[in-house]
Amino acid sequence: MHKRILLYFALLFWWVVPVGAQLTFSLPDLQVNPGDEMEIDLTVENFRDITTVQFSFRWDPTVLEFIDILDTNLVNTSGLVVNTDDAQTQGYFALAWFDNALIGETLTDGDYFLKMKFRAIGANGSQSDLEISDDPTPFLAGDAQSTGPIDTERNNGTVSVGEPNSILTHESGRLQLHPNQPNPFRDQTLIQFDLTESEYITFSVYDLAGQKVLQQQGRYPAGPQYITLEQHQLPAPGTYLYQIQAEHYLLTQKMTLVR
Repeated sequence: MHKRILLYFALLFWWVVPVGAQLTFSLPDLQVNPGDEMEIDLTVENFRDITTVQFSFRWDPTVLEFIDILDTNLVNTSGLVVNTDDAQTQGYFALAWFDNALIGETLTDGDYFLKMKFRAIGANGSQSDLEISDDPTPFLAGDAQSTGPIDTERNNGTVSVGEPNSILTHESGRLQLHPNQPNPFRDQTLIQFDLTESEYITFSVYDLAGQKVLQQQGRYPAGPQYITLEQHQLPAPGTYLYQIQAEHYLLTQKMTLVR
């Protein structure tokens, strides 16, 4: 039943050529601890007058347990079909959506198209890719102006569970480091950390080869603090580790700069 519906969507909206900027779907890179629950946002850019989207979403079910789909930013959800029958055992679900009115919907760049909830069930050091897949439902999208499927880009993500050296923690008794927003990012991203008391902080960014690419230091007062990181401060697109180091704590998160 579900497969017939999804195939129908693919055939019905195959008429719906790329226009303007490229529609992009992005998934984050996350660092979590065993047992953590996490919200994963599938974010979009150049989502303009889109009338149809379909894809499969995949992960490793031995590392991540699917809990639920929490929300979508779509206004018209009457044409939304999500098949999660194989989510727990096979690690994927299939999604198809179309706008019955054929007018199309527009989302702000960086907004989530879909918000999902998972639990980390893998062992310390395990990892799962987050993939917008063509299996079993082919990925396609269309808009109200085009006469065929529009050009799209997919930026997949990764969830890493712990680290063998246990350095990648996100909070301590006096310091908490939040995931940067947005992530992935193009132009700039905002990094928040919270202090329960004034601390001298060293903020550092490393590439995945362990090379330090940025560092700044200073004393920060108690409360929420923010660092804005610009695209030009990093040498190239890719995944980086950023760290907040206080006198007794070293906390780390991952971020991804995309083209």
